[in-house]
Amino acid sequence: MTALQILDVNNNNLEGELPATISSLKNLQFLSLFNNNFSGTVPSDLGKGLALVDVSFTNNSFSGELPQNLCDGFMLQNLTINHNNFSGKLPPCLKNCTRLIRVRLEGNHFTGDISEVFGVHPKLNYLDASGNQFTGRLSWDWSQSKYLL
Repeated sequence: MTALQILDVNNNNLEGELPATISSLKNLQFLSLFNNNFSGTVPSDLGKGLALVDVSFTNNSFSGELPQNLCDGFMLQNLTINHNNFSGKLPPCLKNCTRLIRVRLEGNHFTGDISEVFGVHPKLNYLDASGNQFTGRLSWDWSQSKYLL
């Protein structure tokens, strides 16, 4: 499956942890796992050396921190990871993902200064960070993004 570009297993009853070997899918661009029963942590090297465009972990029971390399290729457009048990700080690479369009973080346990993670995202039209423990200030240059919720 090394040529796999899209992995979409939405709306099933899949459970357990993501196998660490998912990080070896070097052509993976779309990873959509929403509405399942996945748990545990996401492999720490997921995203490293990849050009992920769309990542959706919505409505699972993932925990721990997001991989620091999740947006390594700076191609990420959609990040929907809402309604899990993620915690800790968001990966700093998000600040440089200027292609972001949609970000859903609500219903997790993220912490840290939100201004350290988000910069100017000119294509961003939806951001929901509610239900977390973020601190900091919203930067004046956020006004260069379209819409923020």
